[in-house]
Amino acid sequence: MWSAKAATIVAWLSIIIIAASAVFSMYVLSIPCVPDRICEMPPIHLFFFLALIIAVICNVIGIILSVIGLKKEEPIKKLAKEALRFNGKIIAFSFVTTMLLLLILMT
Repeated sequence: MWSAKAATIVAWLSIIIIAASAVFSMYVLSIPCVPDRICEMPPIHLFFFLALIIAVICNVIGIILSVIGLKKEEPIKKLAKEALRFNGKIIAFSFVTTMLLLLILMT
C-alpha cells in the first residue's frame, strides 16, 4: 500500500516542481530593467530544463514504486496502476515541454 501512495505523492511533487519553476521563470522575466542594473537575459531556460530533469527523475522513482505495488493484492494493484499512469503522463508532459522549449530556443 505504501508504494502506490508514495508513487502518487512523487507524481504530485514533480507537478509542484514544474509549476514552481514556471512561476519563478515568469517572475524573473517580468522584472523590469532599470538604469542602475545590467539588463541581460538570465539563463532561465537552463533552470527550467533542470526542473524538468528533476521531475523526470522523480517520476522514474514513482514508476519503480508503482511496479512494486503491482505485485500486491487487488485493491493495491488498482492504486498502483493509477499511479503508474499518472507518472507516465507527467513524463510525457515533461518530454513535450522540453521539445517545445528547444524549438522556441532554436528559432
